[in-house]
Amino acid sequence: MNILLLTDQMYPSQHSSVEGLFHTEAARLGRVWRVYFERHLTVPQRDGEVIRLPLSCRRHGVVAALQQVIDFHEIDVVIVRNWFSLLRQCLRLRQDVPSLRLGMWESFPHTYRRLHEARTEGRALWRKAIEVKLKTLWEDRLLAQVDFHLFISAGFQQQIRPQVQRPWLALPMGVDLLDLPRQPAPPRNGPLRLVYIGTIDALRRVDLLAAALHARKEDFQLDFYTSSDNASLASLRQIDDARIRILPALPRRALFERLQDYDVGIALIPDDALYRVASPTKTFEYAALGLAVLLNPLPEHVAVLDSDDAIYCSFDSAGLASGLDRLFATPRPSLQAMGRRARAAVLEKRSYPALATELAAFLASIRPPSMPA
Repeated sequence: MNILLLTDQMYPSQHSSVEGLFHTEAARLGRVWRVYFERHLTVPQRDGEVIRLPLSCRRHGVVAALQQVIDFHEIDVVIVRNWFSLLRQCLRLRQDVPSLRLGMWESFPHTYRRLHEARTEGRALWRKAIEVKLKTLWEDRLLAQVDFHLFISAGFQQQIRPQVQRPWLALPMGVDLLDLPRQPAPPRNGPLRLVYIGTIDALRRVDLLAAALHARKEDFQLDFYTSSDNASLASLRQIDDARIRILPALPRRALFERLQDYDVGIALIPDDALYRVASPTKTFEYAALGLAVLLNPLPEHVAVLDSDDAIYCSFDSAGLASGLDRLFATPRPSLQAMGRRARAAVLEKRSYPALATELAAFLASIRPPSMPA
């Protein structure tokens, strides 16, 4: 099977699922060409299975640009990731290559996020509601013309795209085995070491976590690794607590090496309409590295990690207090055993080899549009 993946990524990209599924595990899928974009590029460039296009192609000219570097008659499947402007253009390929199977891969409810932010902030609610409604109708018209859908979770289909009737597959974020450190984690001594990786903003309510830990009397070290630079991060910096540090983001493999120094990964995610349908990447990366995980019972969490494999609590003040009580009362050897169980569960269910095998079977089941059912 020959697959053309139009990513939503700028070149060079190290996106976990794009690289883990469609590069590291490409052989399980067939042959895969990955398309990236560059802001200052003027002509299409191809280097083996990597294609680079000018960013302007996002809205106009993507088919013509691709035709300069690839023959669409050699392609079996085209997958568009997130950008509906690309999907709109690719739908025109139906006229020239009627046997092409075309699918849309949605990794986050980007359109709905605007309405969710307006509701959370209490600003421009009616305007955002109208804008989101109109854009959703436009997206639905495009989606009605594809052959299959890939969603980041089953909840995404159920809550964001319930009208979808064509074949679809939940394709969550996973773990690239090549990114995992080859050397075992060193013995950990001293205060319990906690870590939080990723974006910090008002929607993620990291302030609740920081306040709950700031109130504790135990000796610990909490490190935030983030590339965020906003008001939420500024508020976090104002906490006068030597046990809480903010550190710059690191490249994935360097970060994974660093994470071996920690005992617990914190994966508390707001249980709301926006994040309930997402895929908690960092949760499963913590677990794959053998860290114990403090998390709340979102659907994607409980689908992979049993109650004995992690420390579950609700993501509110009372729940955090209870979860932290349990965390600090758990001996380090028990936390390490919990991390080993979580690692085994994640590698079985969310490694990219496992996800690529499932994706390959799904794509093979999709009939070309020109073939009768």
